[in-house]
Amino acid sequence: MARSALRGFAAALLLAVLWSAASSAQAQNSPPGNPPDNPPSNPLIPTPGTIGYSVPLTFQQLQRRYVVIQPDYLQPGVPLVILLHPLGTTPEIMANVTRAGRLAAYFGVLVLLPEALNAHQWHDNPAPTGPEVNEPDDVGFVSALIDLAVEDYGVDPRRVYAAGYSNGGFMTERLACELAGRIAAVGVVAATLRAPLAQSCAPSRTVPMALMLGTADPIVPYAGQSNSQSTQQSLSAAQATQFWLGTNNCVPYAVQHPFPTQESDPTSVTLSIYSPCGNGTEVRVYTVGDGGHTWPGASYQGMNDPWFQLLGNTTTLMDATLELWMMFSRRSQWRSPGPPWHFPPWDGQAGGLQNAH
Repeated sequence: MARSALRGFAAALLLAVLWSAASSAQAQNSPPGNPPDNPPSNPLIPTPGTIGYSVPLTFQQLQRRYVVIQPDYLQPGVPLVILLHPLGTTPEIMANVTRAGRLAAYFGVLVLLPEALNAHQWHDNPAPTGPEVNEPDDVGFVSALIDLAVEDYGVDPRRVYAAGYSNGGFMTERLACELAGRIAAVGVVAATLRAPLAQSCAPSRTVPMALMLGTADPIVPYAGQSNSQSTQQSLSAAQATQFWLGTNNCVPYAVQHPFPTQESDPTSVTLSIYSPCGNGTEVRVYTVGDGGHTWPGASYQGMNDPWFQLLGNTTTLMDATLELWMMFSRRSQWRSPGPPWHFPPWDGQAGGLQNAH
């Protein structure tokens, strides 16, 4: 097996078994916006103050599903965060790794986590979709979810955000290209940019963007990757950054903010903010020195599998979930940036907020 194939298999295998011991029960289906009075136990690690459940959805004659994490009391005009999982994993794994329930519990956010088909792989390549090519229309699926969220959950259509990890990150960039008129801001973790997407991307508006990239990522190399299959070729971090700066009409220089380091953490984090960009947007690039193919601040506790080592270091110097929400919360389709949220104190550990779950 080629080394690149082994790496991909290892990452998918690791993340697929991650959190599998959290619960043996399966999530039960519930109508959109109407979770059961006593939600059943499910594979989600529970977050106090939230309800989580799985919903089936038929889209273009295909059976699909998504996972909902909502606050106990859903307010009208709620913001929506869509989170896209990595290759070979599930929405539940994505929710647990990112501890997405905190967004619902602390900030009243509705979190939707759709599931990919075809071995849980997002169709991030901007090639034809449909039954004739055996490729599901994932862009259309996410767009349909936004419609559903606005109609059934009362989501404010001006405050729809998306973020993804690895394959989900590449897919999030495709959403920024093709659903720019529906998504107010995006976050991309452990993914640079697919070469075919860079050639075809023509967003209808500038989209605020955050990239979080590890310099020692063994799966999506920081320096870029050529592949015999051109659809899988990924650009370097520098090329991806330059692409989004150009697409968003940004100034070519950044203000840099290094994060405080810790003796117990071998990584470093530097935030580069490129602003202003077109229409008051910005591009944020978080460079994780010696960081691996991981979600910054994620909790991978309990993972003793040797495959874990192939993903590299997980920085504890920042919490990607909260960093992204800090950017998202200041953005809407028709609103100028407002003041940032003030988060509860973070203890600086992978576990995240003090006394948080």
